Amino acid sequence: MISGLYIYYCIAPEKTREARSAVLAMLEAVKSASGVQGRLLCRMEDCNTWMEVYDPVDNAGRLLDTIDEAVRDAGVMDYLLPGTRRHAEQFVPHDGR
Repeated sequence: MISGLYIYYCIAPEKTREARSAVLAMLEAVKSASGVQGRLLCRMEDCNTWMEVYDPVDNAGRLLDTIDEAVRDAGVMDYLLPGTRRHAEQFVPHDGR
């Protein structure tokens, strides 16, 4: 089933510049490995809350494995606000129910 994958997290404010470089490298690695181009967004009222959007996705489990590997390789977790983590959610088209 085609879905959208949304991953959000908080970046430590003092690490924003380095975090952006790491996340952009991670997104490029994901694209190279999977063919899926992710987008990086930030919350309008809180520029330290970031979201990666992957859409459309035909196999979220496989893509999440690819993303996890790229996150580790790029060191993205080093830039998260202490005590926080990355949250992944999957959405599918509404069927009218």
